[in-house]
Amino acid sequence: MSRMPIRKPTWPLVVLPFVLAVAVIGEVVWHYAYRQELSQLERRGTADMSLVLGGLISDLQRHRDQAVALAEHPTLTALSTPTRVNPARQEAARQLLVAAADRTGAAALFYVNISGDVLAASQADPPEQLAQSDYFSRAMDGALGSAHAVEGGTGRRVFQFAAPSFGPDGKVQGALIALADAENVEFGWRGSQTAVFLVDDAGRVFMSNRSELLGWRGIPGERLLVPPDGAPVGFLRQSVGPHEIWQVNLGPYLPRRALQLAQALPRIGMTGVALVDVAPARQIAALQAGAVASVLLFFGALLFLTQERRRDLARANAQLEGRVAERTATLTQTNLALRREVRERQEAQAALKRAQ
Repeated sequence: MSRMPIRKPTWPLVVLPFVLAVAVIGEVVWHYAYRQELSQLERRGTADMSLVLGGLISDLQRHRDQAVALAEHPTLTALSTPTRVNPARQEAARQLLVAAADRTGAAALFYVNISGDVLAASQADPPEQLAQSDYFSRAMDGALGSAHAVEGGTGRRVFQFAAPSFGPDGKVQGALIALADAENVEFGWRGSQTAVFLVDDAGRVFMSNRSELLGWRGIPGERLLVPPDGAPVGFLRQSVGPHEIWQVNLGPYLPRRALQLAQALPRIGMTGVALVDVAPARQIAALQAGAVASVLLFFGALLFLTQERRRDLARANAQLEGRVAERTATLTQTNLALRREVRERQEAQAALKRAQ
């Protein structure tokens, strides 16, 4: 009796589900690896941003300390004494401020009275609307005032500090105004690969190590960024776990897809923001997912070929057994026929003998 042949399964029914399963596993691995790489990017980006912002605070602290120290300098406080104008005293005060500005790199230093009138200066142009400014009013209240602004005439970005000067009676008799050029302060940022910028309370970029970002502002509640001159640019915001990813085209030197990091700077009334390119994280995640998928496909193909080999051997064995059984049946029938023929001849011989 011949054995039934083994049916070979249709290969798409086996391969396609396996490939789909490998694709799903690769997707899961990619997302997991992507989140892990984003966490590492966040740590590195936060460290880079803290280094940059720490240097900024140190530079501004130097100008702030200078304003506080000079506010009580005798050469300057002598100008507040209500006497007639003394040119020698004014020249000494001017030279003092010029030398101090040269030492610290201050954009300008001014010593003013309680009305905001300049009594001595390291340069000719006083700050715009000084008497009406908040930082000057704070100095007149006996506290250290600070602000930032863009000068209307020159377009220069400056940090402004006002330190009160107290008279012998303990009352405020004037203030020392120190201006720090933002461009000089941010000069040390230019070597950083991470795009870092400072956003003020109005949502406008005041400082950055990418000059093309200066003056951009965001619209509260909308996913739009408005350049100083031009049409608003929309951007996509995507959450990947605890991370926030921005997709926006801000120029050839800024990442199209970036991890957004923020750090509040209450001492200067701004927020530090960093945009870290996530392309390396995506590449590493893709490599890991590809490696896992390749291993699974390799072992899957190996298992599939092994199974196919077993099926081929089983099929060949079944065919061989069928042929053997067929041959055996043929031989058996031939043997029976020979026996029948022998028996018939024997019977014929016996009949012949009886007849004789």
